[in-house]
Amino acid sequence: MVNTHRDFGPIKDGQQERYLSYYGIRRSILDGATLEVYYELRTVSLETDEAPLSIGFEQMCEDMEVEDDEEKTDLQRKETRWKALARDPRRVAKVIGNMVEHFLAHPDPNGFKAQLVAVDRFACQIYRDALDAEFKKRGLPPEGSDVVISQGQNDPPELERFHYTKEKTDEIIERFKMTPPQWEEWNKKKFGDDRSKWIPAMKILIVCDRLLTGFDAPSNRSCIWTSRCAITISCKRWRGRTGLFQRWANGAA
Repeated sequence: MVNTHRDFGPIKDGQQERYLSYYGIRRSILDGATLEVYYELRTVSLETDEAPLSIGFEQMCEDMEVEDDEEKTDLQRKETRWKALARDPRRVAKVIGNMVEHFLAHPDPNGFKAQLVAVDRFACQIYRDALDAEFKKRGLPPEGSDVVISQGQNDPPELERFHYTKEKTDEIIERFKMTPPQWEEWNKKKFGDDRSKWIPAMKILIVCDRLLTGFDAPSNRSCIWTSRCAITISCKRWRGRTGLFQRWANGAA
């Protein structure tokens, strides 16, 4: 297995050092290169007849004596049992209800967007359906969210519905990046002042491994990780972009 720290870390006094650089995230924050990301943990307790579905990913790694971050990432991609637990409909319903409550109370009133990061592509479509149902229950347009995932050659019908053309994918991403004033200007150009024809703002984008590293969306203020597995995939990619959010919040977009 490839291990970046083991293969490229420096050798000191004949011993392999398990680091690449002393320049860490805290130093980056102090230098202003990266802004702080605030995490809020929400525990979803759910049990079956066999075992609690709320078992932690870190605990699972500890039980298997897996310590290296890259090995953990490789493990979570292969651990289908954990993914099945993360996709359980009862758990998904709790996560979506909690997420929508938070989103409508905090990011949305301030004109900000959110990314929902699922553990895999199958989980993306499950969360999209649950989010549509929650939006409908609250009287909100389902067009306010969408899924952007990679296409597979032998995808089942539930994933094929998200096999968008490049043009449609680009439009979804463009709508997600828009600030509220940009969204109004975009709709006015397409439909004039008749708001009944306007396309709703794209507020929540559901992904698993796309649109994370290097994706610049100044209005994207929140990232909802639906499981600890998803955090392992995306957290390090996402936190380096937070400066964009602060600049837009200060009126610099």
